[in-house]
Amino acid sequence: GAYVDLTETRYDTHDDYLEAVFGDQDNENYGEELTYNWRDIPSNLIQVSNPKHFSIRHADWSVATDAQIHGMIDCMLSCKNNSPWIKNNIENEQILFLHTGMMATMNYMTFPEFLEIYGNRSHMDRLFNELMT
Repeated sequence: GAYVDLTETRYDTHDDYLEAVFGDQDNENYGEELTYNWRDIPSNLIQVSNPKHFSIRHADWSVATDAQIHGMIDCMLSCKNNSPWIKNNIENEQILFLHTGMMATMNYMTFPEFLEIYGNRSHMDRLFNELMT
């Protein structure tokens, strides 16, 4: 559920990070090509390309945990100074929320709308309280 800001790590891409965490170090090609297996990745992993593009490796966002939603809020807060819409227009800005599976879809909604559906009041309170600081 922790938010990992790749800009604060030695990894340049999602794949680099996933390889470091889930890669097969015994594979003769480890370090030269990707050796991680998608079956080893948690089924509810959330990838963030940017604060307007979230993707969960599951067929439904309802599996997102409290900790994961707080991680998504951490993402928004860490980007608020570089993406002015987060502070100034978060209630209107449409964000892409992807999910995988048989009914994979691209859902657009605002971040507060997402929190209303999948989060709880503490998530909403934290987001807006910390956006003010």
